[in-house]
Amino acid sequence: MPRKVAFYGKGGIGKSTTQQNTAAAMAYFYDQEIFIHGCDPKADCTRLILGGKPQETPMDMLREKGAEKITNDAVIRREFRDIQCVESGEPCGWMQLSFLTLKPLMRR
Repeated sequence: MPRKVAFYGKGGIGKSTTQQNTAAAMAYFYDQEIFIHGCDPKADCTRLILGGKPQETPMDMLREKGAEKITNDAVIRREFRDIQCVESGEPCGWMQLSFLTLKPLMRR
């Protein structure tokens, strides 16, 4: 049964670092399938998993390329232990995008 875990709190307390280390440990030690969704405008919730590389947000892709070019493969990056990563870059962006491309993935 899939479980969803959220890390929240005020800025600067280590939420992103804790979340990424937890995800890496769950994938490495327990062979869990992990999907990370970040909502931070800094897009730092997936940076460690992706080897320090910033991830383009779906909202940026929508603005630059248009909705017809957005696919799960374009939005979701996989790196360490095949952890799936997406950064919406803004909390409201996730609500708008979820029905376009990611809703089927989130049902798992």
